Amino acid sequence: MKFVAALVVASICISGEAETWDDDNILFLGADRSFGIETGANDPRQTRNADSPDWMTAVGRIETQMVTRASEGSIGSCSGSLVKGARDDESDLVLTAGHCLQQWVMNDGPMHVNNADGRRSLIAFTRFNHAGQAEYLEREIVEVLFIATNKKNDFAFARLDQPVSAEAIQPLEIAAYDNLFHRLEAGEENAFETYAGYSNDTPFGQEGEVLTYHEDCRVFQVGEDLKPSNCVGYGGASGGPVVLTTESEGHTAHRIVAISSRVIIGEREAVVVPQSHFICEYERLRGLAPGSKSALCLR
Repeated sequence: MKFVAALVVASICISGEAETWDDDNILFLGADRSFGIETGANDPRQTRNADSPDWMTAVGRIETQMVTRASEGSIGSCSGSLVKGARDDESDLVLTAGHCLQQWVMNDGPMHVNNADGRRSLIAFTRFNHAGQAEYLEREIVEVLFIATNKKNDFAFARLDQPVSAEAIQPLEIAAYDNLFHRLEAGEENAFETYAGYSNDTPFGQEGEVLTYHEDCRVFQVGEDLKPSNCVGYGGASGGPVVLTTESEGHTAHRIVAISSRVIIGEREAVVVPQSHFICEYERLRGLAPGSKSALCLR
């Protein structure tokens, strides 16, 4: 499959209920791209390049024409991951933060985008060829399969207009609910977390034009709801994955254990949605049989 643009006007369907965020001290990591964000001092992130881990190819940049009255016509940006679907050879399933797609939820129900103004949400993936040159693949988000946006949750699963072959992009898997975090807490060798997203800061994030990542950051397993972390990100990185890398018997695995939601104003560390919040919905969308589901999802 060649990396080419595919722009198809379609409709967006919403499942689930949406609630309004109203905390004054919350700053969403999905940002209107018209606002510049200055990179903070001693930034721990790296800029993705041809030598970065291959799994980062599955992390895309989402752009959406905003439809709220306060931001009509502006472009909002977030991050999202191509995740493994029902088939092994291709996927059209994307995981991102719920508020990144919440603009399609209006007071009168779902917002359709097959209208004259052509509002739509696009996601662009980047990979590097053998010569180290960047290649791009663009898809349109045409259906929101599930969305959760409230004070205790913030995630969405969406479907693309066309599937992406595993040959072009190897989709990420979401970790089963099997206490993977304990590997980090126990200091297991070669187990670490990495947070990746298209932050809109300047100069380091180049206003979201490049993928930046914080390697060996940590999600703190406290409380029952969203989790704090020391993973650094800025506006535009909402929905970006926290990926746990583990090694066992010579095999290296990369699995999503959380996605970013927001930061507290005045700080730059992401508050994240742990995989325990969305693993059951993910397994339902993949059509997994009961014998293949996580124990948490059988309750």
